[in-house]
Amino acid sequence: MGGGKWKGMMDAKPRDLAVFDKLPRTKAEAELVSYKPPKFLWNGIAYTSYSGNKPLAHGLGYQRSAVSLPVGTELHYSFEWSSTDSLHIQVALAPNHPVEGKAIRYAIRINDGTEQIVNYATEGRSEEWKENVLRNQAIRTTVHAPNKNGKLNIYIKALDEGVVIDQVKAW
Repeated sequence: MGGGKWKGMMDAKPRDLAVFDKLPRTKAEAELVSYKPPKFLWNGIAYTSYSGNKPLAHGLGYQRSAVSLPVGTELHYSFEWSSTDSLHIQVALAPNHPVEGKAIRYAIRINDGTEQIVNYATEGRSEEWKENVLRNQAIRTTVHAPNKNGKLNIYIKALDEGVVIDQVKAW
């Protein structure tokens, strides 16, 4: 353009920074981690029933189906379970800082089992906070021992303001 008027105007490797070097070609020595898909996956809005105030959907989340839970509201997700092994529940929440205090918690249980309280608050701009924002989910996993096969219910109750459930997965 313009008879080479702009030639040499910009350097391909400014200030000789290493970030502009070509990457060396390497081979992976270990196999890639295999992905095990969940047996059950629900978007936040796919709850079976609720108790307390009605959860609100705002079009947030991976499938635009996340729900925000008012404090004290409990969601129920039902499914058929045919294993005697432990049950892993992964709750993916919208990354959020606590509205009040230093905690943003929810309680989770299976049927009449022991309730587990999970706090997913992060500090300022910590590495976990940055990863949560990049992924657009704060992920917490709990392990439960269902005492029976057949129909099970997952109960998730908001203990603090600002709990937004995006997805619930079970293995």
